[in-house]
Amino acid sequence: MEMAPMGSYGLEAVRVTSNGRRYYGRAGKARLVEACLEPGISVARLALEHGLDANQLRKWFRKYQER
Repeated sequence: MEMAPMGSYGLEAVRVTSNGRRYYGRAGKARLVEACLEPGISVARLALEHGLDANQLRKWFRKYQER
């Protein structure tokens, strides 16, 4: 099971199940969501660069805003 950081935001899969589902660490998620707050950043492009679905990143973003 490979757990290498992805991209410049340190998004790291902390666990990968046998069916391919990935679980990510809180710190990496937080850095990626904070990057979404920067002006001129496309959420879809950021997700694509980190191997995520854009809807997943938007879900993390909504949860972050609720806090």
